[in-house]
Amino acid sequence: MEKYISIDDLLVMLELQKKLYIQLSGLAQSQFDLIENNTPEALLRVLADRQKLLSKITKVDNDLKIFKQNRDEILSQYSAAERDRINILLGEIEAVLCEVLENDQRDAQLLSGKKDQVANEIKKTKSGSRYNKAYAASYGEQQKQMFDSTSG
Repeated sequence: MEKYISIDDLLVMLELQKKLYIQLSGLAQSQFDLIENNTPEALLRVLADRQKLLSKITKVDNDLKIFKQNRDEILSQYSAAERDRINILLGEIEAVLCEVLENDQRDAQLLSGKKDQVANEIKKTKSGSRYNKAYAASYGEQQKQMFDSTSG
């Protein structure tokens, strides 16, 4: 297996990866806004867009597999300036990816809170419904007793 990647090819792949992660970060922010504003239809579209973007990211990641597996050896083939440029790009990619992961955790917490809120509302509705039924049954019994006492 060839362990050489031209500097131009590597930089193109890393720039593309960075661009895709920045797009993913933008979608993550949109996702948060949509969750916060309770707009599930638009959220589903954003999630579909994220899935498409993740497929592109996976392809680029696979293209970078040789580099990742042999990073030190491959980097040693480049000049110091080229290595610096690669390391800067890798740092930028990592920073954007960390931001996306943090946003995803924030979104998961927000969704969990909304789920708990809905569950509590359902409980209240069920409890209210039980109280209404109990009251209606009691009221119906009272009406029946009143009817029986007035007719008898």
